[in-house]
Amino acid sequence: MVEVFLAAFNNEALTSLPAERQLAWLMRVARNKMVDRYRHLALRALEQLLPLQRELIRLRYTKSLRFFEIARIFEKSEGAVRKLYARTLQQLRGIYYQTEGGKQR
Repeated sequence: MVEVFLAAFNNEALTSLPAERQLAWLMRVARNKMVDRYRHLALRALEQLLPLQRELIRLRYTKSLRFFEIARIFEKSEGAVRKLYARTLQQLRGIYYQTEGGKQR
């Protein structure tokens, strides 16, 4: 994580901290950089979904709606929404593994 060390190098106040605090600061910066990276990947993956799929994810995760509630909004059966949800998650996994160069399970 070159970005973490660049942040440390550019932070002049870091050297005045005790070693434990320096390590804690480095760990926190590293964690934040990783969160930012995965957030960016997730947003890029969501952009590749169809609008209906994005809306399904939004309703499920940001509004915490249940499948029967989403089904009413979409005017579809709960089973159809569940199937769309499963396919959407599968597609997101595929996008993630393509982006990360990982292996699918």
